[in-house]
Amino acid sequence: MGNVLTAVCGIARIHPGELSDRCGPRRGARCRLIHCSGTAMFKPVRLLVVLLLSGACQLASAATPAPTFVDAVDWPANGEGWEAFVDLEQRLEQDFDNICGDTFCGGEFSDYHPLRLRCSVHRVSGVVRSCIWTFGASEVSVDPGSGYLRSDSRVWRCTAPLKAGTRLDEMYRTLAVNNPLFEPLPGGAPPIYDGLIGCL
Repeated sequence: MGNVLTAVCGIARIHPGELSDRCGPRRGARCRLIHCSGTAMFKPVRLLVVLLLSGACQLASAATPAPTFVDAVDWPANGEGWEAFVDLEQRLEQDFDNICGDTFCGGEFSDYHPLRLRCSVHRVSGVVRSCIWTFGASEVSVDPGSGYLRSDSRVWRCTAPLKAGTRLDEMYRTLAVNNPLFEPLPGGAPPIYDGLIGCL
């Protein structure tokens, strides 16, 4: 009987018990250490590999430059502008729905729907680079002879007539009114409604 040294997860332990058959009772503590070294020797190597990979990932992350422009919902920081931007988008959509029947929806298409409003913003200065409002519409008609359904669907990209240098927070303040669709934009720019004329 003797003490057996084992190494698990880099921790060495001594256990009372019989020696390994490979050692035999006469080879003593030296054989026990040699027998256990095969288990323990790979732990430092694994740790070194993990540390090297972790360092490489950190270097790659540090080398990635910060974006120059971000979505308005991510200004001033990631996700922090979501509530303000969605509120503006919903109020603009409500204005559009209220006037569509008497304006745009009386033309070739009768069911224009606002799809998505998005603005790009300079990450540091907060100046708006551009705002695009997309719309979709479709018409479906029945062929009286064959019963075949003919459909025509389209998507429009309308640009808000912002003046260069307009800050996002300034735009929010200006459009914090009951009918933002018809409110002139900062700097004397025409309202967003004017950007839809000739687009839809």
